[in-house]
Amino acid sequence: MNEAPPTIIYEQAVNERMRTFLRIDFLARQFEYHYAQPSLWGTRTTVATLLEFVSLISRHNIKIELIRELDQRLAWLEMLSSSDNADLDLLKEIVELHQNLRNDAHDLQYPVHQHLTQHDMLNTISQRIRMPGCTSETDIPLYHNWLTSQRADHATQLKQWYEPFAPIIQIARTVLEMVRNSATFAPETAKDGWFEQGLDPGRIHQMIRIRMPAESEFYPEISIGKRSFSIVFREDGDLDQRPAQTDQEVKFEYHYAQPSLWGTRTTVATLLEFVSLISRHNIKIELIRELDQRLAWLEMLSSSDNADLDLLKEIVELHQNLRNDAHDLQYPVHQHLTQHDMLNTISQRIRMPGCTSETDIPLYHNWLTSQRADHATQLKQWYEPFAPIIQIARTVLEMVRNSATFAPETAKDGWFEQGLDPGRIHQMIRIRMPAESEFYPEISIGKRSFSIVFREDGDLDQRPAQTDQEVKFELACCLF
Repeated sequence: MNEAPPTIIYEQAVNERMRTFLRIDFLARQFEYHYAQPSLWGTRTTVATLLEFVSLISRHNIKIELIRELDQRLAWLEMLSSSDNADLDLLKEIVELHQNLRNDAHDLQYPVHQHLTQHDMLNTISQRIRMPGCTSETDIPLYHNWLTSQRADHATQLKQWYEPFAPIIQIARTVLEMVRNSATFAPETAKDGWFEQGLDPGRIHQMIRIRMPAESEFYPEISIGKRSFSIVFREDGDLDQRPAQTDQEVKFEYHYAQPSLWGTRTTVATLLEFVSLISRHNIKIELIRELDQRLAWLEMLSSSDNADLDLLKEIVELHQNLRNDAHDLQYPVHQHLTQHDMLNTISQRIRMPGCTSETDIPLYHNWLTSQRADHATQLKQWYEPFAPIIQIARTVLEMVRNSATFAPETAKDGWFEQGLDPGRIHQMIRIRMPAESEFYPEISIGKRSFSIVFREDGDLDQRPAQTDQEVKFELACCLF
């Protein structure tokens, strides 16, 4: 028996409530995928998705929205029961399901995210996550400590944070399933890539769904008005600019109503975060200044009586080669992406929780699910122009890290302070500790000294206290 060819389904909500339910389902699917793929980076994405979910539901009273939706559906079912052709046994089952869902919605403790509002680590991540690169180990050492801790049960902790939202997700998904099952797909044709149809003013429309073959070279953009909806079919071609409306006849089905898709989403989001970071700085100038400063220091070293001139010559040559590479950078390095329609659209919407879903950006959904798209090659093309910057920055970081060796130190009562030599250029403070340590450091750097507070790795719900114990650690002060 021949299997049905693979298809892609596009969905567009007709009202804001249904759009919110679709975004809840979208973020829940993203969370569940990354939760099932345990890794440091997978856990980071899971936490980011959880915070995006919190941001979404905190903008709406989801409990009230769910109850209103179910009340509206129950009123419609009651009206149906008076019809002569009504299947009363079936209606009874459906009404009972709706009433149970309404009771579940009514019993929700609201706000559902209350258990996270006083959570110090998550609040810190939430405040910094909108700033590109600002949830790194440098910015939030507590987060880094938790992510890398061998004692932390990440799966259990994530489950505890997520579980209070499960009833909302389940009710929203059940409503969406009922909406999707309320109609069947029917074949239609869009002439010259355009289709329009009126909306019955006597019915409550909730969702437009379109089904197309997975290998189709077109994708739909749905626009919904008060009295009608229209569909423009665009040609799936060059992603750099907005695809044109096709002038061909397009066969599709509609009704009212994968390589890792989620991994690719995260890769694109990281790429855009990278673009946002480097667009805030002239990285080319920063790299050249850093290398010039290091070359001047090396020249000063060469006049020392104890200088190893052969070794210095090698190091100077490496710096000069890096400087030449930095000088040759085409800047702005992200120029190739600035006119890219799909990426610009994602970039504009990615800061709004759940707003890069298939409902919001059908072009993105089409590219992610397309069997004809070579995602790996496309991502590599977008990423490759940044490779020289990354390589130079990594080489400089490696030299900085290798400029000092770790030495044993002790923090009494969880506190350590040391002065900074005003005659030297300090670049990085590094701390090394056993992976199983129950403490983690927070470093504060001033003009003349730096201090380290060691906090106890305990309850993540509140800011961990400074320990009163003696803490053994290793310290490296990286200089020029």
